[in-house]
Amino acid sequence: MSCEEIPALVEERHVVRGPEAVRSGSLRDQDPLGPCFVCAFLKGEPGYEHELVYEDADHVAFLHRWPTLPGKVLVAPREHVEDVVSGFSDDGYMRMMQAVCRVALAVEAVLAPERVYLLSLGSRQGNPHVHWHVAALPPGTESPVTSPPPS
Repeated sequence: MSCEEIPALVEERHVVRGPEAVRSGSLRDQDPLGPCFVCAFLKGEPGYEHELVYEDADHVAFLHRWPTLPGKVLVAPREHVEDVVSGFSDDGYMRMMQAVCRVALAVEAVLAPERVYLLSLGSRQGNPHVHWHVAALPPGTESPVTSPPPS
């Protein structure tokens, strides 16, 4: 998939390929939370469906199921990785960040936001599979944190 295709996919909320095309990854059993949501999605497990907007050999990006901002996308490695720094080789980390950047540029192209936020959230107790949130701040949105005006 080329970078040029991503904006249309994000804009259309289009599923690029069905779960049968993204069955890589390992489903982890996490007691008591159940399976890893990214691995379950990649295996096509019922209840873990997401709208795929980008994939390459090592990464997937899909629309957030319950977005807090329009067009919010999650980007994750196909392999189950739990540590955002030491879980990757240097080259693997750079490839992961290239995938995040491709998706963020597509979100920018579609939504023309004031700013795009990139966050890596999750924990071994909640969502242990490393993933980045690509969240676009809508134009004209006031920041909840503001600096005092210059004196």
